[in-house]
Amino acid sequence: MRLTFVNDTGQNYDVEIDPQMELENIMALLEAESGIPIAEQSISMEGRELNNPKATIHECGVREDGVLVLRRKVIVAGRTAEQDAEMMRLQILGDPRLMEEIRNVTSAAHYA
Repeated sequence: MRLTFVNDTGQNYDVEIDPQMELENIMALLEAESGIPIAEQSISMEGRELNNPKATIHECGVREDGVLVLRRKVIVAGRTAEQDAEMMRLQILGDPRLMEEIRNVTSAAHYA
């Protein structure tokens, strides 16, 4: 079974695996391919995180030529979180100083 893993920077990792291979073994393979340690990997398909390391890729519902997302987890305030656009959006919205700076830059660009 051939799968493609895509990361946040657009890099692709094409792997050939057995459908009965467990997710934890695929993560080990991806660690060798991508350099992302297993503990920092987040794999998702169609917006759903695959988080049972003992489940086979077949049990996860992944089909031949499937495309999955591989992300690096980051530690925020002692918790593990996925680094994604929504997290960044919330951080920006929660920082009044940054929001003011964005308004100023946007206004200046509008009048340029």
